[in-house]
Amino acid sequence: MKPSSLVFGHQREVVRDFAKLIPEIDVVTGEADIDSPLPGVRISDTKWMPGKPLSNISSFMRRTVPLLLLSKIQSRRTVIFSYMTEVQSALIAPLARFLGIPHFLWYAHTSKSIYLRWCHFWVTGIVTSTKDSCPYDDKKVKIVGQSIDENLFHFLPLPKLEFYNGVYVGRFDKSKNLEDIIALLNEETLSHLPLTLTLVGEPTPGNEEYIEALISKHSKLVRTGRLKVLGRVANRELPNFLRSFDFFVNAFTGSLDKSLIEATLLGIPVVTVNPPYINEFGTWSGDICTDELVIQLSRELLALFSASPKHTEIELKIRSEWASKNHARNQWLTKLYNLFTEA
Repeated sequence: MKPSSLVFGHQREVVRDFAKLIPEIDVVTGEADIDSPLPGVRISDTKWMPGKPLSNISSFMRRTVPLLLLSKIQSRRTVIFSYMTEVQSALIAPLARFLGIPHFLWYAHTSKSIYLRWCHFWVTGIVTSTKDSCPYDDKKVKIVGQSIDENLFHFLPLPKLEFYNGVYVGRFDKSKNLEDIIALLNEETLSHLPLTLTLVGEPTPGNEEYIEALISKHSKLVRTGRLKVLGRVANRELPNFLRSFDFFVNAFTGSLDKSLIEATLLGIPVVTVNPPYINEFGTWSGDICTDELVIQLSRELLALFSASPKHTEIELKIRSEWASKNHARNQWLTKLYNLFTEA
């Protein structure tokens, strides 16, 4: 519930939009901007701190359990919606089941953690973005797409079709394969092109040294300006920021990153090896290969370079329209609302 959050900055807006459909909402969160209240929404901040399990659990349970018990005592129609919180959800899932309160967990990750396995047994349903974004594939899994604000991320034709300045936006951690993205700058088949790359984000806890080592390793690229590493960009500023680049690059091989859909909605070419994205939007090269990530990325980039301007314009429009149809926030909210009312 903090707008400046790199990964979850949009969640405050999601709750704001939910409040138009649901008259009373209680939010229990680990991080909040308490200076900006939302109409019809009560926000409780547990101040969840990594590395402090006992105080975290105590703070979370003290704020959550009374809400559940009160709703049961007052016989209020209540639904729990947990967003990427399999640890917290695991704590309250048995109680929610005992009280007969429907509990849905949003989970968009390919890892089957011990907490997710516990939640899968107890919760009413697991909500995810795509079929490839959840390690379970059964009747409990509900696919609803991503939740992108179309008013913020809307299509604009590219002013020019030259693809030299690439950008990555997301978390700085090893799973995102940033080394393979940077390697594009030294890839033999691309060496004749004036490529630049900008990495935008911040390290996740425990990955601070990783990104520092990466910058140090590629200090020459940084000095020459071919590689830039910037801090996070607020969600509301992201569309205009992204439009200053020629293509969006991503080498994550797990679930579908929200940033990929945001770039697609804007009409920015996406160069990626991400399986869920490729399954939905296809590739520029027409191939789904199993080579090294750098080779796959370079092949996609070369295919983008060599495509005719007309083909590229049409493809970008088609991808944007598909993203709008399947990942816009209004559709996402409607699907969730129907799930909640039917539970």
